[in-house]
Amino acid sequence: MKIIYFCLLIFLFSCMQEKKADSNEATTQNEVSQEAEPFALVELFSSEGCSDCPPAEELLNKITKEAMANKTYVYPLAFHVDYWNKLGWKDPFSDSSFSNRQRKYREPLHNEVIYTPQMIVNGQVQFVGSDEKRSKAVIDSFLVVKPEWYFTIHPDEKLLEQGIVKTEYEIIKRPEEKESKVYTICYAIVERNLLSDITRGENKGLKLTHQNVVRVFGSRKLENPKGTFQMEYKYGKLGKDQSLITFIQDASSMKIVGANLWNF
Repeated sequence: MKIIYFCLLIFLFSCMQEKKADSNEATTQNEVSQEAEPFALVELFSSEGCSDCPPAEELLNKITKEAMANKTYVYPLAFHVDYWNKLGWKDPFSDSSFSNRQRKYREPLHNEVIYTPQMIVNGQVQFVGSDEKRSKAVIDSFLVVKPEWYFTIHPDEKLLEQGIVKTEYEIIKRPEEKESKVYTICYAIVERNLLSDITRGENKGLKLTHQNVVRVFGSRKLENPKGTFQMEYKYGKLGKDQSLITFIQDASSMKIVGANLWNF
């Protein structure tokens, strides 16, 4: 009987250890899932009224299509500025707020003037937007850097048919910082497969195709780990040609520390 009892104890202990190991493995898998993948948020400041911009637009189109096809964490945004509208062609996608956003980069990036086409990756590295070799090198360099921030976004799908993008966000992970910093949460609805026939200005006669043009943009100070933001889309039904790109940015350095995407 003692031998049987001893064997029973060993069997029960072994089962408990297996359950503990399974539990630890599940916990590890869960922890791994709470990590952000390396990303590159690519902003192009452009204008249909600028003769140097079409090659940069073509490059951003290529970056967008490759990111979607390969499902990489590259988030392109084309911000069309309004300060070239005076040259004879008013860019229908331009907005003064996009020009103001570009101006905010002047000091952090040590630029004396703003210009188009300008490409900025993760708010940290800028270069001429048509430079394909440079863009690939910079994007690739960020795709191996593990972000310290991780957050989720969940649009209310019941409101999407009304063109209302009401989105919940939650900061899952962020670094502990010795100094208090101000961060901004930014959100943009981008649209693909847009066509323009340019009839005036420097690009007169050109037919331009655009991908990931920013149609609606908003931002506000990030104060709580959980919250909501809301935008209204007035350019038709939300579908496969639109996406929501959300990112968190250091308000002082303009460094982008986290980004996420939702395809409608």
